[in-house]
Amino acid sequence: MEARMPHKLSYRIDEACAATGLSRPTIYRLVERGELKTFKVGTRTLIMASVLEGFLQRRAEAAA
Repeated sequence: MEARMPHKLSYRIDEACAATGLSRPTIYRLVERGELKTFKVGTRTLIMASVLEGFLQRRAEAAA
C-alpha cells in the first residue's frame, strides 16, 4: 500500500514558487500589490493553497 502525503493547505514562499513556476520576486510583487494574500505563523510567511489556485485560475480565464 502506497503512503500518500496529504494535500498541502498552505505554502511557504519558496514552495509557492516551486508549485506555480513563478519566481520569488514575482511572488513578492503579487503580494505587495494585494493579488496574493499571505499570513504569518511565527516567522513563516504562508500562502493558502486556495489563494494560489484562485489566482492562477483567474489569470488563465483572463488569458482565454
